[in-house]
Amino acid sequence: MKLLLKMSAFVVLLSSTTLVHAYLECGSIPVTGLTIQASRENSSAFENIMRINVSSGTCQGVIYAYLKNDHPAYSGILSVLLAAQATDKNIFVVVKESGGIGTGAKEIEWVSR
Repeated sequence: MKLLLKMSAFVVLLSSTTLVHAYLECGSIPVTGLTIQASRENSSAFENIMRINVSSGTCQGVIYAYLKNDHPAYSGILSVLLAAQATDKNIFVVVKESGGIGTGAKEIEWVSR
């Protein structure tokens, strides 16, 4: 009976565990180095990606924030970036902490003005 109780408690603990999605806040930064790349013959790491320079922000070790051109939010985020760049306004950038391209580029989680 004690073994059954312990196993039941273990299953409840295991099933109630939630995953926490980690992100990095790069702060309010100017839109610089906005680059949009299409398919490339040399198979660049940034092929079919939009990227911005975030090295002036507070995400330590992150140089670029990027988003793949097939991401559902691509058009909206690109619009915000272009509007901020055209009006010389800063944007607030948040990137995913895990994954990325190489060591200095992280995927955009969201942006705001």
